[in-house]
Amino acid sequence: MTGFIGLQTLGQFTNSHIDQHSILKFIFTIINYIDHIWKILFILILPVPFILILNKLNFTDTVHYTLRFVLDNLVKYIIFIFCGIILIYISFLIYQIPIHFLGIISYYEPILQTITKIIRLFIAVIFYIAFFKFYIDSQPKANQNPIV
Repeated sequence: MTGFIGLQTLGQFTNSHIDQHSILKFIFTIINYIDHIWKILFILILPVPFILILNKLNFTDTVHYTLRFVLDNLVKYIIFIFCGIILIYISFLIYQIPIHFLGIISYYEPILQTITKIIRLFIAVIFYIAFFKFYIDSQPKANQNPIV
């Protein structure tokens, strides 16, 4: 005896008190929330490479500068990110609509997947270039008056 009267193994505990389906559902819910947190963090750290390259700041100054940039341009930033998400979703639809009519198992699926991945990559590159332009245009002008 171990000295603990109420000690049970993990298998006995999960089988008797909590069903395994509930545990798996809880784990997948946590993973889903973590996935959403990563997406939100990605949206917030999107301008970080530009800030690091153009301003040459250390880590803490970069975090402060990024948050200040996002908060100063919050409405334009949210609209811009939303447009990027819509563009990526359109590339997803370019794949889903033909697959619905052709069927999952067809000879055209690998060709269609390749074409849609190329389109999605092209859209992502164009979006990131547009974001660079957005970042440059959103920077406060240091000298508003031209030198005469």
